[in-house]
Amino acid sequence: MAMFCDGLMEQAVRSESLGFSGPAAAAMLRALQEPLSQDWTATLPTASLLHAVHAAMLEEEAQNCMAHFEANMAQGVEQLLAEADLDVILLAGRYTLLEQGALDSFLPLCARRQVSVVIGGPFNSGVLARGAGGQPRSRYNYETAPTDVLARVDRLDAVCARFGVPLAAAALQFPLAHPQVASIIPGLSSAAEVATARRLIDLAIPAALWEALAEEGLIDLRAPAPAAPAPANPLILLSETDNVLVSASAIVRGQPLLIDGQSLRAPQDIPVGHKVARRDLAPGEKVLKYGAPIGSMLAPAAPGTWVHSHNLKSDYIASHGRAVVGGEQH
Repeated sequence: MAMFCDGLMEQAVRSESLGFSGPAAAAMLRALQEPLSQDWTATLPTASLLHAVHAAMLEEEAQNCMAHFEANMAQGVEQLLAEADLDVILLAGRYTLLEQGALDSFLPLCARRQVSVVIGGPFNSGVLARGAGGQPRSRYNYETAPTDVLARVDRLDAVCARFGVPLAAAALQFPLAHPQVASIIPGLSSAAEVATARRLIDLAIPAALWEALAEEGLIDLRAPAPAAPAPANPLILLSETDNVLVSASAIVRGQPLLIDGQSLRAPQDIPVGHKVARRDLAPGEKVLKYGAPIGSMLAPAAPGTWVHSHNLKSDYIASHGRAVVGGEQH
């Protein structure tokens, strides 16, 4: 398999179908002809391809070589997938908020072959992180971004701004919505950048943003849009043995609730900090909170029902009332 991949790559390099020419192509051909260790060949069928790319990067015109390789990677890997069984592929810069050409054939092929994809360069070399403005001029494909790219980025940024969403957040979240994409590699260089990226990935983006981008022709209609974040469940379970939950925020009638994996809607308004039935509760049944009984039900209550003084007889004993402390007890 490694020998076949070598031959396929050599043929592709010689025909310049991967975009190599001049010294970069010569470096690739030399690398392809060098022997690999047995360990590499045994453990990774495409080791020769990786070895060749690495060697070429060390040669003259290394930066241009990588830009060309990434720009044409989808086509080359499609040829490779026709003969090799791969588990995961790194695709750099070709499925981003700025461009979705990989939807034509590459990603559908990966779906048919059950190959996961890691998207490198979701910022397209930085232009989707910085935007089109500012100096020095933003970069795209490792070079100064051309005018048409900057104009498109400006339009993307303007739509994001209408929804109060940073362009960088949309850029990070967009490729992750595709079912074949397992991860992204944003190219972060510090702990602060990691923290920022985490915040941007977790940022709630309304579905209307993706709809607006599609309506304006800025993203391919075939591209899966990131799902709108599910609303946080307002219920807290204090103990696994409890048969009630506690509302962490005020609940309005009809609000979606998630109880033990089951979705339902609140039958009435429930104030913050109040009890909610976790399961069907029968009259006379003890109500457990913090794993201890706190009272008995006076009426039946279905899951999601407000449990309070109107349907609960409390076991609370007033041992610190005014009649006991400093006053006459009645």
